Amino acid sequence: MPNTSSASQECKIKEADSKNVARYTHDGALIEGTGIGGKVVIVQKTPEFMRDIAPYFAPSFIIIFAHIVYVYTNNLLLPIWLMYLACPIVNFVA
Repeated sequence: MPNTSSASQECKIKEADSKNVARYTHDGALIEGTGIGGKVVIVQKTPEFMRDIAPYFAPSFIIIFAHIVYVYTNNLLLPIWLMYLACPIVNFVA
């Protein structure tokens, strides 16, 4: 006689897997587990470059960009003016 309890357990596992939908926080981190009442307990711990690391390098990128513009144009105020122009545009897009 076949074992029906293992077949029913497999069906339950498959149903649970099909209902498992990936959920993310507002900043893009993957939620791996929730507690009572939907409180987030476990969030993906691997860092992503654009979300977690790149914002810390923004001042370095700005300084490098300013030096490159100064070297090619020999105009010290041009990088300052470009940042004055670009900051409101970037804030609007973001």
